[in-house]
Amino acid sequence: MDPALTEVTFTFDRDMSEDISWTREFNGPYFPPTPEAQRANWRDRRTCVLPVKLEAGQYYRVEINRTDQQDFRGKDGRAAAQSVLYFTTQGASEAMKAKLTKPRIVCLVPPNGATEVEPDLNELRVTFDVPMWKGYSWTGGGDQYPYGGKVHWLDDYTCVLPVALKPDHQYNLGINSVAAVNFQSAAGRVPPDPVEYTFKTRR
Repeated sequence: MDPALTEVTFTFDRDMSEDISWTREFNGPYFPPTPEAQRANWRDRRTCVLPVKLEAGQYYRVEINRTDQQDFRGKDGRAAAQSVLYFTTQGASEAMKAKLTKPRIVCLVPPNGATEVEPDLNELRVTFDVPMWKGYSWTGGGDQYPYGGKVHWLDDYTCVLPVALKPDHQYNLGINSVAAVNFQSAAGRVPPDPVEYTFKTRR
């Protein structure tokens, strides 16, 4: 990205309220600096503008909305999905560009699509190919979501969802979703693509 860029914009698919929710504190040192005396503003009812002052060879990240911060809302009151924009500027080193790496799932326990899962299994596990930030978005609800105990991380790569399964039951949940992306890499806070995770227990 050209470091001479002077603004970051988000354009929504509907008219929005006047509130703004750039989740600056969650982006840490990666949030692009704003020029003095300039503020985020609405160009029109669908496009929000964040004035920026970028440097060459840097990594930047902007996130909008989160579970606890959802000021980007349509005029109908519905919150916009959590979304992350990330990029490097021209002159970035290979180490800096590595922050752009999108995590991939390398193992799911039980496997995605499994049909003979033991109903006494008491946890699900997802393992990624890069170290991860310790947030998570196991998504879903209703009778097909395997409710259990408190989510925790075994290490930098594997997240555990305790579950209480029923026999002969179909389960459907998500690892991230279009609305929640708190599974993110540790290096650049980049979310993996959402995955629909399904399995069925044996009788």
